[in-house]
Amino acid sequence: MNEQGDVQIDIERLGPETETIEELSRAALGHPSSQEYLGETRNRLLRLELLEPKVEGKADGPVPPDRYRATTYDYTNNRVVLTTGRLDRSSRIDRDLPGRIPTAAE
Repeated sequence: MNEQGDVQIDIERLGPETETIEELSRAALGHPSSQEYLGETRNRLLRLELLEPKVEGKADGPVPPDRYRATTYDYTNNRVVLTTGRLDRSSRIDRDLPGRIPTAAE
């Protein structure tokens, strides 16, 4: 609290900057494992999620994300492709799911 009795909140950013997330979105589709799997398909990145690290027990404080999950829709093969990777850019294809055409909101 400050001198007037007001509550003061300090916000500290945790995780990568916005520019890094945008770069990661482009890199997720351009990664060799993604290119090998998606090839020349017509596809679109639908979502990029930052994932919290797996921590044994309780962490002492906030822990920044260390992984990501990219959800890509492959229009050519009518499937959803999930790709997970580390923020250090290593990645792998988890699985592909039979898909439906995403709505405009997606």
